[in-house]
Amino acid sequence: MTRVDEEGAFNDLTLRLGEPRTDTRVNLEGAFNRLELVVPEDTPVRVSTDGFINLVDRRPDRDRLSGPAYRVRSNGAFNRVIIRSE
Repeated sequence: MTRVDEEGAFNDLTLRLGEPRTDTRVNLEGAFNRLELVVPEDTPVRVSTDGFINLVDRRPDRDRLSGPAYRVRSNGAFNRVIIRSE
């Protein structure tokens, strides 16, 4: 997988993503109350937006991760985005 596109209006949405082999774009468009991204422990996630986003990355070493990453691009109304590992 090299790209994920999700569009719509969601109250609670969880995306469980495996380890990326290359940088993978995740495009989100619409209205999301709570979006949870679950990724492998050593996977970097980079988030960019033009608007307001309440981002919570609960992983302790998130700033030191390297390698292929998920590059999340949000466009729309987002209340809360949570990034965590299982």
